[in-house]
Amino acid sequence: MVQADGEVTFTASALDGWGDAVDDAIIGFDRASDAGRIDPKGHFVAAVLAGVVRGAVKVVASSSDASIAAASDVNVTHGAIDHVLIEPSATELRATKTSASPRGPLMHSTTGSRAPE
Repeated sequence: MVQADGEVTFTASALDGWGDAVDDAIIGFDRASDAGRIDPKGHFVAAVLAGVVRGAVKVVASSSDASIAAASDVNVTHGAIDHVLIEPSATELRATKTSASPRGPLMHSTTGSRAPE
């Protein structure tokens, strides 16, 4: 998980069929989507749009006798609240008009009721 416009470094290891490291493998990273950008060493900078992106980061490991690829999902979360926008920013009402119905959450009339103390 990485915050929008945040950074994370991916790492990868090439393993053989017995789970042993293949030391001479060449490992490269690439992005497979618009989730962000990644450099060849795995340093990822997320885009500014939040959401889970399946297979967003792709890694390819190559050695003298084989080449194999894998992908990783990226969950980009939204950033901290920066400001609040309310629409409309201004409105005018006549004294005889309202902008809301005088009913409570269960649609019962609230005429004559008092606010809780």
